[in-house]
Amino acid sequence: MTLEDDYLGKPEDYRNLKDYIETKKWLGKKLKKTHLKFTLTENGIERTFNAFPQGTIWIGNR
Repeated sequence: MTLEDDYLGKPEDYRNLKDYIETKKWLGKKLKKTHLKFTLTENGIERTFNAFPQGTIWIGNR
């Protein structure tokens, strides 16, 4: 899962304040977990992303 730094947005972008607060709490918990942070620049615009592990990938056979 990859989230952009501005994922949360503004309270006005949500149906109601409760949804905004729930999303803010969820994002806060996610950011406390181990993740990678990287920045991409495209056309002079920098965008920062947070990447979270989703599971284990097994390649090959046993």
